[in-house]
Amino acid sequence: MKIFLFSFFVSISSMFGQERDLSRSFDVIYLNADIETNPVRSSGDAADDVAIWVNPNNHDKTIIVGTDKKWGLVSYNLNGEILSELKTGRVNNVDVLPLIKIENKIPFPVICSSNRTDNSVIFHRLYPNGELQSLDDYKFFTDLKEVYGICFYEDKEHIYL
Repeated sequence: MKIFLFSFFVSISSMFGQERDLSRSFDVIYLNADIETNPVRSSGDAADDVAIWVNPNNHDKTIIVGTDKKWGLVSYNLNGEILSELKTGRVNNVDVLPLIKIENKIPFPVICSSNRTDNSVIFHRLYPNGELQSLDDYKFFTDLKEVYGICFYEDKEHIYL
């Protein structure tokens, strides 16, 4: 009986951790969406990861880029309307680097994504109107069994992928 009570109290304490108010562990907050994006081309479990590029000149012109895991990339405005679609393959995850300068050109946002069709990492230029342009010169293939998650990280000296 002592072992049972000890196990019971240990499990209860781990459930509630450091909380002082037990009700917090079980509060559920329901949120309703004000706006939804238009559906992607593929059916089933296809719409997945998103990256958000905040337009530095006009926040109302912010662009959301999402994946259609069976088809490619889709960009949306803040009203959920499709701005651009680009067939690129089975793209799973996506991230955005707000400004990058390539070959002494004006800096622009870059989208990177993991493409399971050919086990590659692909890059796209994002225009302020939501258009996506492939940057095929920067595509690379991995030795991984399967590419999946992806993200950018930038410090003062380098960009990491």
